[in-house]
Amino acid sequence: MRLRPNNLSFRQLRAFREVAQTGAFNHAARRLSITTSALSESIAQLEETLGVRLFERTTRSVALSDAGAGFLVDVEAILERLDDSLIRVADISTLRRGRIAVAGAPSALAAIVMPCVARLRPGPDLQVTLIDDGEQGLLRRVRAGEVDFAIGAATAEDEEIMVTPLVRERFGVVLMKGDPLLRKRRLSLAHVADRPCVTLTRDTAITRILQSVAELPARARQGDITASNPGLQRMLIEALNGYALLPAIVALHPVFAGTTFRLLEDLATVRLLAVFRRRRREPSPLAAALLTGMRAEAARLVRQPGGGILSGPTPGGEEEGLVAQATGDRTGARR
Repeated sequence: MRLRPNNLSFRQLRAFREVAQTGAFNHAARRLSITTSALSESIAQLEETLGVRLFERTTRSVALSDAGAGFLVDVEAILERLDDSLIRVADISTLRRGRIAVAGAPSALAAIVMPCVARLRPGPDLQVTLIDDGEQGLLRRVRAGEVDFAIGAATAEDEEIMVTPLVRERFGVVLMKGDPLLRKRRLSLAHVADRPCVTLTRDTAITRILQSVAELPARARQGDITASNPGLQRMLIEALNGYALLPAIVALHPVFAGTTFRLLEDLATVRLLAVFRRRRREPSPLAAALLTGMRAEAARLVRQPGGGILSGPTPGGEEEGLVAQATGDRTGARR
């Protein structure tokens, strides 16, 4: 006899297990919250599909047949695996289980992503991977599917990647705390013109943005000394009594402890931070929850004093032409 597995249902298997465990149709029906006649019909359909009797019935008792006893072992294993799978799916939907990987600029990870990750309470069943990378590395990781999404400066467009604006932030000057210049009510580029300018390497979006501002003095645009990472940049500022031109969120990074960020009245350059995702790929429940938290964190940063962070996320989702928008925002210094 050829079986038709499509005629089997988990409802029938659960009914069979309950009858086998209770030894009575009426008790099993109560546990399943169905009528005894409906349960009997379900068992009869299962036996017809299998072509064997699963129970030996008498007027007083119900006992497993030899075929039913062997079948019960397999059914219990199947239903146990199914129940475990349903629990895992429920855990994922309620953010108690899952995996997520996010790539980003170090400053964006520290200021926006990490506070949200802490609230997710990662553990053995909920694993989070954070990867810091440069602009091209972020795009490559998103295209390759290595990460759920990335966060960084929106300075390049890619037809495979969806870009969602997150926050716009002004560039300003970073000086060591206690610097005499910080006593001035207003600061301009002229005040730091004779100081060493410490820039990041040219492969960073920050340096490319500054180099595109034609009105910026050449020394500030090119820099006097180049650092490969923000931590080294901060040490050079202190060692050389220098300064750096950086976006407001970068100055919030822990490596810049002991420094002060101030806006310059003649520098209007803006960096647009955005989220990058592969097109036609819906975020997992965990990724969606993290993105929601990041939008809230970005909105909170906008409300911080100092004026360096101009605007947070706006309703409406993804936007196109962000590079043109960002370029338009950074028309350079106002003289």
